[in-house]
Amino acid sequence: QETPWYCEVCDVSATNDMMWLDHVNGIKHNKMLGYSMRHKEESPLEVITGLSDVIHKMRRRRKVRARLAIQKEEQALAGKKEEQSLAGKKRAREATTEARGSPSTLHK
Repeated sequence: QETPWYCEVCDVSATNDMMWLDHVNGIKHNKMLGYSMRHKEESPLEVITGLSDVIHKMRRRRKVRARLAIQKEEQALAGKKEEQSLAGKKRAREATTEARGSPSTLHK
């Protein structure tokens, strides 16, 4: 019987989602792939520095998103003003045409 998941690296089959996730995240599988499951001890200063870097990146991203949102709003407003301007010009042309009289009313 064929199983839904098979790991060629470890020659292991999994019959359900949980077994597969347990295997892929497990120590044996990761060692076979050459990953170490140990992490480096960091000093409090290194942790603070790392968190500080993350906070600065988040703030920069937030500023960029805010700028993009403002640009989108400005473009939308410019488009709306352009539409209003075109509509005003069209109304003015129509009013001018009506004031001159339409060709059908001139020949009566």
